[in-house]
Amino acid sequence: MEFTEFERIQLINQFEILKILNPGEKENYEGLIEILFHGYSILYSDIENYLPEDMPVEEGLFVLDILCLYRDIEVYKFQHDSKAISNHPCANFAGFDLHQEKNYYSLARFLIDKQKRFGEQGQYRDKTDGFNSHRPMLPQYRVMVSRWEKLGRKHDLSEAEILGILNS
Repeated sequence: MEFTEFERIQLINQFEILKILNPGEKENYEGLIEILFHGYSILYSDIENYLPEDMPVEEGLFVLDILCLYRDIEVYKFQHDSKAISNHPCANFAGFDLHQEKNYYSLARFLIDKQKRFGEQGQYRDKTDGFNSHRPMLPQYRVMVSRWEKLGRKHDLSEAEILGILNS
């Protein structure tokens, strides 16, 4: 990776701003600023490593699938008084594990909180520690989506179909 002097100045200014906005990351930003200021090009990879890798399209589509499925479940709960579904431990979107499923977690938060899509899930923000499930959810979600796909990914699900998905 290479930077022009102008790019180095821009990045230094950006990291100065981030240092103020994120005091808990102050030391990290100061280190990156020093690398750029002194032109330690051998350490420029530290700056590159600071950015997360691109999220594969398949992972993003999977997050959308989960949120669409949970939207359908919320619609059913709104339209029907089903204690079996309302009381089911998997009936509410639990989010993703912040540490092991960070890309999925970040995208779900972005879609719900920033883009205001899937707003019906917002009611679970506080109940789930901001959609941090604190346990891996991907295995469970994969089985649920697989079951939903076998039903043709239909949106007007019956109680039995929803319970079948939630129990899978």
